[in-house]
Amino acid sequence: MDNCSFRSRGRFASSLRRAANVHWQAFKVDKSVRANQKLQVPACLWFTGPSKAGKSTIADLLEQRLVSEGKHTYLLDGETARVVWTITRPGLTSPRYWPARPAGS
Repeated sequence: MDNCSFRSRGRFASSLRRAANVHWQAFKVDKSVRANQKLQVPACLWFTGPSKAGKSTIADLLEQRLVSEGKHTYLLDGETARVVWTITRPGLTSPRYWPARPAGS
């Protein structure tokens, strides 16, 4: 990776220039508030692999299992993200304008 190095827990260290006027927004409702409300620990599972490898099928089965156990879930499929990206950005339908790593890819 150019100008980037992977750190543990999904974080990247990058030497790329960043805008000086962009700041983290502190919201009153954060993940701890949601976790307490739902009585569960927040988690994000990101399935990666080649096309047609069964990522969406596994995600669907896992979501069904978690919901059957009373867990609150949300499944965002990579193809859905690409379709929404394309629909909401007319004229930017070329794959070169898609995110570098679309969700679920």
